[in-house]
Amino acid sequence: MKCSVARRGLTADGLIAKARAEELAGQAADKMRERCESMGLHRWRQWVSSELAKMSPLMRSMILAALKERAGR
Repeated sequence: MKCSVARRGLTADGLIAKARAEELAGQAADKMRERCESMGLHRWRQWVSSELAKMSPLMRSMILAALKERAGR
């Protein structure tokens, strides 16, 4: 594992930042799912789509991954 991480050039700070970003994406996904309860699925999808359009591509992909992960639960 250490060699794999070293080969990718990830430092301890980089790994911490990645973990924090994934945690933030998970929290955002949870908040988005909470809004689903108060609106219909179609309206919720439109809202999520418009919110994701405002985000950076990296954050957008991380939140989408978190939403998909939570949908599978």
